[in-house]
Amino acid sequence: MKTTSLSTSSSTSLSALMSAVRRSRIVTLTGQGAEDRSRLATAVACRLRSNFVAGTALVTLERKTGEADLTAALCALPAGGTAAPAPEERPELPWITGQDLLLVIDGGQHLTDRAVRRLRHLLALEPGLQLLTSSSRALGLDGERLFPLPRGG
Repeated sequence: MKTTSLSTSSSTSLSALMSAVRRSRIVTLTGQGAEDRSRLATAVACRLRSNFVAGTALVTLERKTGEADLTAALCALPAGGTAAPAPEERPELPWITGQDLLLVIDGGQHLTDRAVRRLRHLLALEPGLQLLTSSSRALGLDGERLFPLPRGG
């Protein structure tokens, strides 16, 4: 992940967002500026990596993403630093099973309703899984905490 410098207001937002992620299982970073949301979500993933036994995993979405595309993106993530097995070998993503992991989805507004249901299912199955999403809108997940990014950063 590339490191970016943060302005003072972004730095304040970063601290507040990190606190929100520590207190809530599902956090959605909303507000103006997709680039600002992405930068903060990536910074949180980097800084909180050591807070989770399995670290953090970042998925960046740039187009409409359905359930199959989301599953493929999750299957493509490294599992413990090694190449992931083929998707047909793990239909329920067993590399996530029992893991203390922060999943960061950048571009959550691109998720279809079915993809959001897939996330809901994963969260229900895996109590150690936490979710941080950057999105122009709420995902509508139970327990989701919205973190509106202030204008300017």
